[in-house]
Amino acid sequence: MSHCFTLVTTLTLSLFGVYAHSALSNDLNKRFAAIQESSLARLQATLPEPLWNYEKATTREILAAEGSIKEITRIQVFDQRTERVIIEISLNGTTRSPSNGHWAPVVREGPLVWTESEGGREESIGRVVVTFTPEHIEASLRAQLFQRVIEVLILDVLLVALLVFSLRMVFRPLHQLRDALFDLAGNSAEIASELPDSKFSEFSEVVRGFNLTMRKLRDLIDRHAAAKIEAQEALQKLKKTQSELLRAEKLAALGSMVAGVAHELNTPIGNAMMAASTIDDCAQKFDQLRATGVTKSGLESFLVSIRQGAQLLLRNVQRAADLVSSFKRLSGVSDDTKRGTFELHEVVQSVIRELAPVLKASPYVLINAVPAGVVITGYPESLREILRALISNSLTHAFEGREQGTMRFRYEELDAEHITLIYRDDGIGMTPEVMNRIFEPFFTTKLGRGGSGLGLHIVHNLTTGLLGGGIDVSSSPGQGCEFQLRLPKDVPEAGPVGL
Repeated sequence: MSHCFTLVTTLTLSLFGVYAHSALSNDLNKRFAAIQESSLARLQATLPEPLWNYEKATTREILAAEGSIKEITRIQVFDQRTERVIIEISLNGTTRSPSNGHWAPVVREGPLVWTESEGGREESIGRVVVTFTPEHIEASLRAQLFQRVIEVLILDVLLVALLVFSLRMVFRPLHQLRDALFDLAGNSAEIASELPDSKFSEFSEVVRGFNLTMRKLRDLIDRHAAAKIEAQEALQKLKKTQSELLRAEKLAALGSMVAGVAHELNTPIGNAMMAASTIDDCAQKFDQLRATGVTKSGLESFLVSIRQGAQLLLRNVQRAADLVSSFKRLSGVSDDTKRGTFELHEVVQSVIRELAPVLKASPYVLINAVPAGVVITGYPESLREILRALISNSLTHAFEGREQGTMRFRYEELDAEHITLIYRDDGIGMTPEVMNRIFEPFFTTKLGRGGSGLGLHIVHNLTTGLLGGGIDVSSSPGQGCEFQLRLPKDVPEAGPVGL
């Protein structure tokens, strides 16, 4: 750990040193460039006048003054006409030698233009060439690099010494505390022992805190054990109460189911009993007439009464049989065992043909927008029953108070193994309260007016049960109603899987 810390610190200081070295190099280069510009500009401004007047002493003084800058190693003045050196000052020998480092000298030159003071006439009289050396930059960078290396080494030595001291004074008690914590984690609080007091005042508080925490932990474990026992007892009571509530709920559901069945069967059975009673009365009257003599009119009246009673009895018994069949399908069980491959478009079209007389007698339109060629393997008769129930639900509820309306079947590809059959009407729609209950058995908004409350419940059970699919409904008042049936393209024969 100490080695890693020392290495990280060394790397950090080295990075800062590299950054400082780069920043210093940039600053020195900028200063070097500024010296070049300013020195050349001064020479161009001061040399033309003495050169024009052939004042060599003044010219040398100017060159000597400019040559005092340590970055300059040589200054040469060339004549305009002959291109020969008129005057030169070289700063080597005992003063400064040309740069012998890694950096090459920099040579800058500029024209010397004399300007007449009165007329402003300008004339080029030569050029000045200045040689600069970057030697001082290299020296400064070497000095700084050496300083940074010394600083890093000193800091590393101090850190190593400090870490060694810390290991003896700090980490050893911490290791004891760590071992005690691992011992506590590996054993129960009753077995783990408390730490002895530390001789260092800084850690004595930590040790006392650890021992206090262990004592509180033991107390907490004891209370937790007691609370666990209480929770187990409460859980047993809760399970018992839950079982009783579930039993009561099942009984209530059974009572509701029985009440619904009784309500639905009451009317056809009552009508059948009334028809049977009428037939029995007619039979008794006929016996009386036969004793006194049967007339033709009496016989015809008897036959009419018997026929009417039989028809009434047959209709109500058939109604009761249909209700019993519907009750059987409440759990999703269907008599449809003919599994086969069929086209979805043809199944929808067959239901439309079946309901054609009802649709022709109404002002409502049913459209089959399912494309041909969509093939499904499953139970076509159960699917037809679902479609008939959806259409019947719209005819019974959707268009109340309306003189026209449209129902439509369409199809969407859900994925490679499933399709979505969508049925929609543009009727009066449903409120959220009604929509949340439409799949409940015996729930209807037209109780006693043609609604049994079983159609959509059977739709839900067949779709999610036998056909192994799913169903969603969306509606709002005045916006119609839409049912989305998600169906597998290949309904499994056994163990259907709902979506």
